[in-house]
Amino acid sequence: MNHIQELTMKEEGFCGVYYPGVKYPDHALIVAGGAVPNKNLCEMMARSFITAGFNVLVLGMYGWKGMPSELRQIPVEYVERAIKWLKTEKHIERIAINGVSTGAGYALLSASLLPDISCVLVGSPFDHVTEACIPPRGSKYQPFDCSVYTWHGQDLPFTNKSKQAYCVLYRRL
Repeated sequence: MNHIQELTMKEEGFCGVYYPGVKYPDHALIVAGGAVPNKNLCEMMARSFITAGFNVLVLGMYGWKGMPSELRQIPVEYVERAIKWLKTEKHIERIAINGVSTGAGYALLSASLLPDISCVLVGSPFDHVTEACIPPRGSKYQPFDCSVYTWHGQDLPFTNKSKQAYCVLYRRL
């Protein structure tokens, strides 16, 4: 029986929500959240794909229950584990990934490191790996001096050019 499944750090090694589809049984789309870790917003981003009948795995990057609360050192291994889960548990053969803004950067990075991803759909990606940060308090940007993403436990090279981008992003939110 196909039903929506909650996936947890404790059980699967990543957080997510899987929505079974009816259109392409051996295809799935991973939807990566972004700088705003709200689970409902992430699911809303995926709604059109779910409604169209695709198998969709909405993937938490941070801020979901059981995950770190800060936008820093997010493992690409979350996507790697999600792919393994999709292939073994759901018998998915073709995997695409989608994201917007920070999630788009995560999607592009994941696709560059994980050959099982055959399609990437992104909106407003960064052209670099950003420095991790916390939202500004008042008008001050607060960097962590580490990468926003990691690969096998190592920070990926990053640029602090993102300070301006994040200041603009968080002022808009």
